Amino acid sequence: RISVLLLGECLWPAAFCVICYPVMGLTGDWRTICKISLLVSLNNICYLSLGALSSSVSNMPYGMIVATVMSQISILSSGVFAQLPTSIQWLNKRSPFFWTIRGLMKCVFDWSDSFRCVHGSSEIEGGVHQCFIEESLVIDQLKRRGIYDPASGSGVLEECIALLILASCIHIFICIRCVFSFYRVDWYKLKRIKSRIMK
Repeated sequence: RISVLLLGECLWPAAFCVICYPVMGLTGDWRTICKISLLVSLNNICYLSLGALSSSVSNMPYGMIVATVMSQISILSSGVFAQLPTSIQWLNKRSPFFWTIRGLMKCVFDWSDSFRCVHGSSEIEGGVHQCFIEESLVIDQLKRRGIYDPASGSGVLEECIALLILASCIHIFICIRCVFSFYRVDWYKLKRIKSRIMK
């Protein structure tokens, strides 16, 4: 069931990208559309996996609460919306949202892109009111947080692998949880057996 659900949920983001992105002017760039579709699909898989993990809670209403809290924490810990304190910056690498946004930034932006600004350069196409995207304060913040790196190119292989690893880890944890639930492992009994072995 989970496999069918994941496959079905992957098709919707791909269909959305194929329909919407040409409308936004990415008509000729099918490689970019495919990369974006893949990233959004993998992001969906990760968050559906988190939902499946939280459904292993015995009480369904609590499971829904746990799923919502886990999803929100992973989005907040990505570092996209705010700079994380140094002590918890390692959390952003465990967030599917971090890897998805990082991949999307690589797909959409290029070092030669420009935006409208007050003090621009006459060398940029569009005239004196254009600045390179590197000069944008938002882009600068994202660079400092490790989300946007123009030197890394437009390939999204690293991001896709990271998302697949995250989804695989969640599914392994779900399988372990299901095995323990199926065999109704008595943790107290296991501790007693372990203590006897250690003696």
